[in-house]
Amino acid sequence: MNELFTKGYLVGDVYKDIVKDQSQFNSVIDKLFKMSEDKSVYYGYRYAVKSPNGEQFIGMDDQIPVSEIQERHKFVAEKNAKVAQRWYELRNPSAEMYEILTYFRTLVSNFIPTLYPELSDANISYDDSISIYEDGDFIEPHTDGQNKGRLGVILIYLTKPSEYKDGGGKLIVTNNSITEEVIPVRGNYTILDFTNNNVQHAVQPVKNGFKRFCYISFIYNKDKK
Repeated sequence: MNELFTKGYLVGDVYKDIVKDQSQFNSVIDKLFKMSEDKSVYYGYRYAVKSPNGEQFIGMDDQIPVSEIQERHKFVAEKNAKVAQRWYELRNPSAEMYEILTYFRTLVSNFIPTLYPELSDANISYDDSISIYEDGDFIEPHTDGQNKGRLGVILIYLTKPSEYKDGGGKLIVTNNSITEEVIPVRGNYTILDFTNNNVQHAVQPVKNGFKRFCYISFIYNKDKK
């Protein structure tokens, strides 16, 4: 686990480190998938656009309703704009969806303090969501901004390995000259550390009909916010 701080990131096996009851884990994910079939109900779309030369962001809201995706596609095509990132993000959780988030938070709260001993039930806080990437969705290489009290981010991948089929969407982590690719399938998780590191990372474009589901949570020590 020390590699989290020496490399700036950690790639692990969720069944060895985090999940104790695989049956419950799979059941919660099945429920999430069922509730996510109509993404317009609970999700918005993150769609950031840059100028044609890619040097600066265009002054547009990068969080849009699902109903406006085609309009944004049209703008990009007409203006020859460069897309920096696009994916679905949980925006309007119902009580049932919030129960799913709470389940994942509990998994994280039982694991993350083993890496960050300063955390406890009293001071840990979460900025978490569910992301879905479908064909063409991606994030360009970037580093995250600094936020006071933020220690790291954990990504728990949820889609079955049998559904991958060369589906792209790999997390690409680069630290100095070392690059590692993480296949985004159930069983894998990644943590990026922000206490002593801020590694560059990206998400490859998804392809071949793959649906890349992920629970993502930025972890904070709220006493330091």
